[in-house]
Amino acid sequence: MQALGTTFRYVLLALTALRAAPPTPWYRQQNVIITMGLLAGSMLTAYRVSEGELTVGDFTLFLSYLMQLYAPLNWFGTYYRQIQVQVPCAAA
Repeated sequence: MQALGTTFRYVLLALTALRAAPPTPWYRQQNVIITMGLLAGSMLTAYRVSEGELTVGDFTLFLSYLMQLYAPLNWFGTYYRQIQVQVPCAAA
């Protein structure tokens, strides 16, 4: 239970940091979050491979899963931005 409380505090800290960030387009913040998550996950998986806890195939599997997750999210984000740009143009 103690670990859950610590994790919850880290999540709250991260969300507070995002709210306190200077105003930038939301997609830039989204790209930073995705990149940092990919970096942290890759480093953790690579460390576990170097310690012999995982195999190289597990690292490849991790990257494959993330790419399968991020590809549709990127697609939806792109079309959402296009709709935001085109709707005001169509109203004019």
